[in-house]
Amino acid sequence: SGSFIQYTASGEYRARYQKLLLDEGQLVARELSLKVKRLLDLGLYLEEFHRFDHQLDRIVDANDKIHHVLIAGNHGEILYQARQQAHAFGAIGSQLELAGGELFVELPIVNSVGNYLGRIVVLINQELIDVEVSYLGQKIQHYSLIGLVVAVSLLVWLLWYQFGRPTTRLLEHIQSTDLEQRNHRSQKLLSRRDEIGEVTRAFDAL
Repeated sequence: SGSFIQYTASGEYRARYQKLLLDEGQLVARELSLKVKRLLDLGLYLEEFHRFDHQLDRIVDANDKIHHVLIAGNHGEILYQARQQAHAFGAIGSQLELAGGELFVELPIVNSVGNYLGRIVVLINQELIDVEVSYLGQKIQHYSLIGLVVAVSLLVWLLWYQFGRPTTRLLEHIQSTDLEQRNHRSQKLLSRRDEIGEVTRAFDAL
């Protein structure tokens, strides 16, 4: 049951955190799209952006949620990319190929008349998701253990209150030589409808 709860909570948390990272990637892609649009409006071709790789490097350096950023041309060739992960996606000019498990956001690049020029691709740092979900799992286990300890402690106290405390009173009642004190103690014991009450009533009948 605890494992099922942990699995369910982890699955829901993974989905929510993944959406949060995708939203972050979408924001980065939109900001980059505005920069690209400004350069295009100046009359530059997409292939003529000067030192644009450094711009992408700064984006990746400034945001640990972003794994890689690149710009591909209208035929899928890589035009610019952050240099940190360039080895994993191929050299400039090579065709962009994304693995099936990659988590990414992409936005099209179009010119002022609506012609498709290429796309911006922002890849999400999926290691963060695994780290966050693992941390959540540890917290669930921690609080589950605390809950178990509290539940067992409460059960032990209830058992003592139900059986141990009346038994102690019964022994005091039996051992008491003061008749008035014994009668006072026996009131609650005599009213019980369990074995403790039966023993008390049997003893008083002697």
